[in-house]
Amino acid sequence: MKRLVICVALIFVGLGQSSYGCTLMGKTLSRFDDSEYVFIGKVAGYTMPVGFDEKRANNSVEPLSYTHVDQSKKAPMETVGLVVKVLESVYLPKTPTENFEIFLFDLMADCSIRGKTVEDLMRLFPTGLEIRVVAKQSEFVERSSGQKNLRLEVRPSEPNSIISNVEKNGSRLTSSSSVFSYKDYTYDMDSDSDSKYLLPAFEARKDLLRLERAETQPDRNSILDRIFHAPPNSDLDMGGLFDSYAGGQAEADRYFESYLKATSPETFAEYKVFKQALDELIKRGFDKKAAEEAIGKALSEGTDFDSSKLMERVVEILGSSKPKPKPNP
Repeated sequence: MKRLVICVALIFVGLGQSSYGCTLMGKTLSRFDDSEYVFIGKVAGYTMPVGFDEKRANNSVEPLSYTHVDQSKKAPMETVGLVVKVLESVYLPKTPTENFEIFLFDLMADCSIRGKTVEDLMRLFPTGLEIRVVAKQSEFVERSSGQKNLRLEVRPSEPNSIISNVEKNGSRLTSSSSVFSYKDYTYDMDSDSDSKYLLPAFEARKDLLRLERAETQPDRNSILDRIFHAPPNSDLDMGGLFDSYAGGQAEADRYFESYLKATSPETFAEYKVFKQALDELIKRGFDKKAAEEAIGKALSEGTDFDSSKLMERVVEILGSSKPKPKPNP
């Protein structure tokens, strides 16, 4: 469970996305995902309409809506994709012989997934536009067989995206090799583009890959010191990130606590109560995993973040669990 109790309940709830009555859980990254295609490309054209697997697509989002929809007028399960030429690669699990075909989907009011029309794509992504891509190999649309193009998808259930790499003033936002300053990043929803808003999520992929490839701990720490300032829209699980790449658990804890203190003092205070309870239970001889699960259960029941009340309830939950025997001196 590790930091999940705190992160999910208190910090990262805001990362979940909702559309109408549908819920998309906010997936976050603690390590580089080598199934993602991450690159900068140029729109070269559009595909012909192709069919996609309605059952697989519409089981990918949790249906919470009770909206009535006239199913007799259901649109055909077809979509149109972008033909994209790679300009700069960050990471490609596979390389196409020629171009990528990338398919996007819309989440409807009845929680169903529908495809794009060529008119949609021409309006959003005109030919010649430079775009940033974070996508995965196609699952809804049939994978191309014996063709020179490789098919990818941007699915509503994944933290993927296709967005222009050009700001409103015409300036280019990033390259595949640039180093991003999260600390200096700002976003004004009234004047900046959606492309700038999604920029940290693209930059985070570059830094996760750098962390994965770093050969020394000082190199990793240099990247962690920069990514420490990443905003919430970076698709990152910060606790898991520090656990994965810091030089040991004590250092990961220091990073995480400093991060909480800087971003949410109230959450930091609650986290300290959580840690105090966990450390005390471990000192009493309880297994760490069992203690974490008991704390999670107590918090899910609504137990206050008060040291004495939390410990009282957790000990009740652990009542039937015997502390692990202490080793003989």
